[in-house]
Amino acid sequence: MYAIVHTEAAECSHVLADAGFEIVMKDSPVAKKDIEGEFLRKHIHREWCCGEAEFIKLYAYMLSEPVVVHMDMDFAIHQPMDDIFNVMLSNDPVTVQAAKSRIPLERPTDSWPERTDAFMTRDWPQVMPGRKAGYQAGFLVVRPDKQVFDEIVAVIKKGDYVEGFQHENGWGGAGYGGFVGAMAMRKL
Repeated sequence: MYAIVHTEAAECSHVLADAGFEIVMKDSPVAKKDIEGEFLRKHIHREWCCGEAEFIKLYAYMLSEPVVVHMDMDFAIHQPMDDIFNVMLSNDPVTVQAAKSRIPLERPTDSWPERTDAFMTRDWPQVMPGRKAGYQAGFLVVRPDKQVFDEIVAVIKKGDYVEGFQHENGWGGAGYGGFVGAMAMRKL
């Protein structure tokens, strides 16, 4: 088990080490000063919870494991995750298909990709009628990949976040904005 800990919390990390976690001490992969977009650069520090420090979650993509489950400390799992692991790791098509049949898709019209590299869930308490829903950034299942890490860091550095609460606001002006955590991981 790893604990990805921001350098500002180094003093507290011994508790996690004592509990058996391997500590991965990191700064945010993007410093606020390096964000090109003026609105994001000037406002990310006020984002709910952690501002740009929340982006340390992206280091899950840099761990040397076949699959990484990232969970915030306030997240709980209520069902076994075997099907998720089978979809991502099994080489047996029958096992993969059976696992896929038991995992509900967000929209029944969605189809599975050829290869599944990540799982996430929406942040359902924040879903508003007519608005795009963010994902629950406290839970990610990813296949580590430095290229994906680099691509996401590039998006953050570009800082293309349009202020507001309409369909043309948020990241890339795609309507993913205007709620708690939108400038950080929940809508990224």
